[in-house]
Amino acid sequence: MSIIQKNQLFDNLWSVERLSEYLSVPIATVRDWVYKRKIPFIKVGDRLIRFNPSDVFEWLAERKKGDGHS
Repeated sequence: MSIIQKNQLFDNLWSVERLSEYLSVPIATVRDWVYKRKIPFIKVGDRLIRFNPSDVFEWLAERKKGDGHS
C-alpha cells in the first residue's frame, strides 16, 4: 500500500467526536464503549482513537439483529 493510499484510508476514519455526532450519543458514551471494547476501533499511537465507518455500520447491523442489549 502506498503512502497516498494509507493517507486516504486514515482520512476516511472517524474521530470519537464524529462518531458521537453520527450516532447522536454523548462523546463520553463513545469513549465508554471503547473502554469496554463494545465497539470496533483503531488505536493510533498511544491515545488517538479512530473508527472505520464500514466497521461501525457492520457493528450497528449486528446490534439490530440481536436484542440491542450488548
